[in-house]
Amino acid sequence: MKKLLLLTMILVWQTHFCQTVLIYTAKKDFIPAEIKLTNGEIITGYIKEFNVPNAVEFPEFSFSTNLESELRLDRTKFNFKKTLESTSEKIDLSTIQSITLKSEDTITYEKLKLKTINSKLELVDLKREIMAPLIKEGKINVYGLRVYECSPGCTLMWILTYVKKPNDEFAFVPVDYNRVNLLNLGKIDDKFFRAFEEVGKDCSEFLSYVAEKKAEYNGKGYGKKRLADFKEHEKDKKEKLKQIENNRERRKMADDMDTEYNLKFYLDVIKEYSSRCK
Repeated sequence: MKKLLLLTMILVWQTHFCQTVLIYTAKKDFIPAEIKLTNGEIITGYIKEFNVPNAVEFPEFSFSTNLESELRLDRTKFNFKKTLESTSEKIDLSTIQSITLKSEDTITYEKLKLKTINSKLELVDLKREIMAPLIKEGKINVYGLRVYECSPGCTLMWILTYVKKPNDEFAFVPVDYNRVNLLNLGKIDDKFFRAFEEVGKDCSEFLSYVAEKKAEYNGKGYGKKRLADFKEHEKDKKEKLKQIENNRERRKMADDMDTEYNLKFYLDVIKEYSSRCK
């Protein structure tokens, strides 16, 4: 696991020194939306300046950057209209449970309270709430934002990911890029597994599985296997993209395949929770 995550971080650092990092977000038009409030009420209308695929540039990107704040995921007010012709009003984050955008693609953002893991493997309440897009729904939900390197064509580099059981109070950040530096790189894999231990602490069989996987990924041969998997992924993607002439469709397929690849380990772990825990 260490080799996998260290390799990921090295690739991102190389990107920092060689290219600009782009994070896709922020559209300023009013977008059709359905908002579920904390009291259970659902309102429909239009919301402005929320996060859908567009680009925000980080020319001075570093891991000391607070990504959630840079992306305005922790904003506390939202501009809302019941109709495009009506006057806009402010809706406070404290009253919102989720926002479903209904533009080209339907996507739901949920309000998350965040906890992370420090270098001592202790739980840290970040005492902040964000709105994050739901990627995969299940017994453990996956939320996240895709991060790209563009030079000038864009390639998915990694996914800022959060995990949470639907009825839990807190979401956890398995790889907290806000807290990564040269001094704690060796703790990344321990933090990753510690986050899943906390999410799945209600199921002893799952905790045994996590311990087994941690030992496996720290064992010999995993780095070679991961590299072979990556090469196979790139080969498969290249062959499938050859069959598509439309640039927009090619980009979407590449995004979908890279997203699936980057989330595979998360989803494999979550699949085990779903099958082992009732």
